[in-house]
Amino acid sequence: MLLMLRAIDQAWVSAFSESGLHDLYFSRLFTELWLRGSGAISKTEAYDLVKEVSLQTAIKYVRRAVAEGYLEELDHPEDRRSRLLRMTPRLLDRMDRMIAALQAAVAALDAGR
Repeated sequence: MLLMLRAIDQAWVSAFSESGLHDLYFSRLFTELWLRGSGAISKTEAYDLVKEVSLQTAIKYVRRAVAEGYLEELDHPEDRRSRLLRMTPRLLDRMDRMIAALQAAVAALDAGR
């Protein structure tokens, strides 16, 4: 089990380390967005996905993800005062790389048993 946790960490870092977005809070944000699919969510929902930090810190994480091109802002179709967020192709590509690296690590762990 601990080897699996190490493999997850290594896969995440290998996919996101060059961007500087490899810490736990980006992991939680990006993973939760990926699990929800390609649809857009409100900024407020995105802030709630950055766990264990203050709202101000969560806002900083979301803003940085937008500024780095991993999330994009969209107009809300029903509320002109609100903005929505969704994953960009850049983030989807990184998540695919991370999952592929994790699958390879799991296969190597299974082969070593």
